[in-house]
Amino acid sequence: MSDVFTPDPELAAKIAAGSARVETITHAGQTLWIKRTEALSGKLRLYKGDPKVAFERERDAMVRLADSGLPIAPLVAAGPDFIVFEDAGTPLKNLLRFEGHPLEDRIAMMEAAANALAALHVAGVSHGRPNLKDILWNGSKAVFIDFERAAPVRDTPRGHAEDVVLFFFSAFAELDDSSVEIEAARKAYIAAGGAPFWELAVGRISKLGWAYGLSRLAAPFLGRGRDFQAIKPTFAFFNSFKGDI
Repeated sequence: MSDVFTPDPELAAKIAAGSARVETITHAGQTLWIKRTEALSGKLRLYKGDPKVAFERERDAMVRLADSGLPIAPLVAAGPDFIVFEDAGTPLKNLLRFEGHPLEDRIAMMEAAANALAALHVAGVSHGRPNLKDILWNGSKAVFIDFERAAPVRDTPRGHAEDVVLFFFSAFAELDDSSVEIEAARKAYIAAGGAPFWELAVGRISKLGWAYGLSRLAAPFLGRGRDFQAIKPTFAFFNSFKGDI
């Protein structure tokens, strides 16, 4: 681990004093977030995988990208079982679902998020799970957190295309099916250099029509939550552009 991200003694004491997986603290006049390795057992461990491996992927990605100039939350400290980063805003999921922002503000948020995703992809980096809850907005800039699924093996055009699908799927889970914010995000992503990966995403999802049919058969078991409801509009959205590639 780079000495650059070794916490100072006061911060190290605050990290050691807590045990919550995620908590916020004030240190040296800054609001910081501490994230620790998740403790899982039983069914959750089987469902989510080894939390230590996921944490190490996230930590390593944030250290690797810390000085890249890419849109990630600024890293302050990192260690074997913790990372500390600056408070960089509010998750887009919260802003879009729970707060009554006017349309022009929601468009600005989604365009900023799409621009941030394109910046990662143009630089050859995949996030792995660009859910709106993992994108922070401070009123002018969008940055990413939660790199638990990041890995160099995903840093490929195919990995970028999968990011695109997951990003818009997450958007449909929070916004109306005919959302102008989603179309604004699509245009922003393409304009910011994401066109090749958008086209790959359209081609990829067009081959997954069976997944939508399967999800309908599984509806009694999956429930009717937001994620399930987002499946149909996500497929429809991407498939509406099949003739353009």
